[in-house]
Amino acid sequence: MPFDHCKFSHRYVVIKSLKPAACSEITKQFEHEQRYYQQFQAQAFCPTMYEAWSLGLNEFLTSPCLIIDYLSELDLSHPIRTFTAILVAVHQLHLLGYCHGDLKLSHCKQAYGSRLAHSETGHLIKLLDFGQVRPSSVETNRGRSRDCTINAGTPAYMSPQRFAGCEPTLADDIYALGIIGYQLLCNQKPYHAKTYYQWGLVHSQQAIPLLPTHWRLYQPVIDKFLAKLPDHRYQNLAVALAHLQAIPNALSHHQII
Repeated sequence: MPFDHCKFSHRYVVIKSLKPAACSEITKQFEHEQRYYQQFQAQAFCPTMYEAWSLGLNEFLTSPCLIIDYLSELDLSHPIRTFTAILVAVHQLHLLGYCHGDLKLSHCKQAYGSRLAHSETGHLIKLLDFGQVRPSSVETNRGRSRDCTINAGTPAYMSPQRFAGCEPTLADDIYALGIIGYQLLCNQKPYHAKTYYQWGLVHSQQAIPLLPTHWRLYQPVIDKFLAKLPDHRYQNLAVALAHLQAIPNALSHHQII
């Protein structure tokens, strides 16, 4: 169900449509995602959602659709600033009592035409794809074995616990953010694999790689995000943000090499 971008009523939007022949599992996930887009509309991290009739698209869209604002790619020229803004956006989601369940760099965007400035603390970062959003309470999620479902996550960003078959928790979001942080700083992911099984092995067993020398001050932050055990990771993003912001920011303007 890819998003297609179009311009209607003097605004750019993206349209995600459900194919008529979609199986029940995909239909259920689409409805789940649509419901959370609606629920999060008042939140700064959520893109604006539109009804087809408000854009005059009723007669053109015959299948169920999800229509949201067109968003810009992230500013990769200031990795620490961008990473901080992403953390703020995800922290807002966590404070509402939900985990995202499928965080990755491509699910983080900026408001169209915006630029992240020092004074902006994540309000321009928008999160995409709420198809795996779940309540984050320990009683609801932790330790429960999940069935193998379509799009249960993205292997390159999944924690060892997700590969073990556990429901997504805040700790898994925090692990995924560690992958994103490393990717922003190094312009590549920390781990590489080809198959689902291999991804599980590298996330569970491979040591956390070192950052380049000019980013080495941030190694303890990345190590904490990517700890193999949930109890060894940041327990909430407020602590992570405080740790990140306490590091001297003289290097925060480095271009990605």
